[in-house]
Amino acid sequence: MIGLSGVEREFVYLLLESLRVAGVVFFTPLPWLYAPARIRAAVVAMLTLSVHGVHPVERFTNVSSILLTVPTEVLIGIAMAFVVRICFSAIEIADDLITTIMGLNAMPLFDPKVQVSETPVGQAVRSFFILIALGMGVHRVVIFSLFESYAVLPAGRVATVTTLGPFFRELTSAVILGGVQMALPVVSTIVVAQVGLAFVARAAPPLQIFSVGFAVTISLGAATLYAALPDMAFDWVRDLGYIATHFDNLFLALLGR
Repeated sequence: MIGLSGVEREFVYLLLESLRVAGVVFFTPLPWLYAPARIRAAVVAMLTLSVHGVHPVERFTNVSSILLTVPTEVLIGIAMAFVVRICFSAIEIADDLITTIMGLNAMPLFDPKVQVSETPVGQAVRSFFILIALGMGVHRVVIFSLFESYAVLPAGRVATVTTLGPFFRELTSAVILGGVQMALPVVSTIVVAQVGLAFVARAAPPLQIFSVGFAVTISLGAATLYAALPDMAFDWVRDLGYIATHFDNLFLALLGR
């Protein structure tokens, strides 16, 4: 390898492997995202040492080929994190639809870690579904797929990025559909209630329909959300069951297949 000694060669490979791991750890919306940077750096070091030397690596012929693979390794890690981020967006889509139709989006809270604004109710629902994801072992699937990515795409291999567009477009479409389906029970119930309130306002104009309507919307939406949570959780678990398949399709896209 371009005249490097054994220690220097291992250091180069260790650095390339750490770049992919860092992309996953620093951008995947799992609990370690909220850990201090020092803790996340320690997780990167631990995972890099765990995977180093397990799978074969690409051989380099010159320095320029090494520099060319640096952005590739970062891209692979960020792409893997983006897959998880898109899958988790189904909850955010459902949360936005539910809180908007219930009228609870007047005072959103901004989460700087995931760069989204959400209401306290939406934050509670999102935390509930993240706990479900952790309970079914999504974090283990992410780590396992990260380790297996070095078998499919060895450290130092230049990946194909032109096929990532169609892959992420299909994944995004599926996640948007899943998020809308999760929110549909609450949204449809409140829409029917709003139509009924419109008829009441037409029949009894003196009635303060805005005050009554807001109370009805909040109580009916909360009751429907409570009743629909088991079905929403079932849909969430079903969709997360395909996350390993999404990683496999991502690796195929990076291979240009």
